[in-house]
Amino acid sequence: MRKRTVFRLSLSNSLFGAVLVATLLHASQIRAEEVMQPFQVATTVAPVSPKIFALAKEWFHRFQTGNIDRSQLDAASNMELTAEAIRQQEAALSSLGKPVAFRYLGVDEVQGDKAYHFLITFNGPDRILESIALDESGKIAGIDFATYAPSTT
Repeated sequence: MRKRTVFRLSLSNSLFGAVLVATLLHASQIRAEEVMQPFQVATTVAPVSPKIFALAKEWFHRFQTGNIDRSQLDAASNMELTAEAIRQQEAALSSLGKPVAFRYLGVDEVQGDKAYHFLITFNGPDRILESIALDESGKIAGIDFATYAPSTT
């Protein structure tokens, strides 16, 4: 059985967020000190398939409403996703309101899974970085929502 990272479901701008970004970007050979700098969005990114884009939007909405379709999750993610984690995410994400924009940021390979990254914006200052990883069969192997705080400098 191969070992792989299953993302914890969190909503924070803590050190965990930096560690998650470091893990996601490891395949891209980005140095750790670059990860700790304010997040930089690439100016040119190959487009993502409409199916993946729709999946990211769908799952953000699912966590906002607490309506989780476990059939789309792989076995490990399904086991780790507790009712309490769903309630916590719903409480945190529903308060943000309806997204006004989803922006695709790129994809990385993490332990054989593809992790797709999106910036979600709302009416107001809040921004969320969503990372959703899919295994080879298309099942969700991990998902994370992290607070995005752009650099003010």
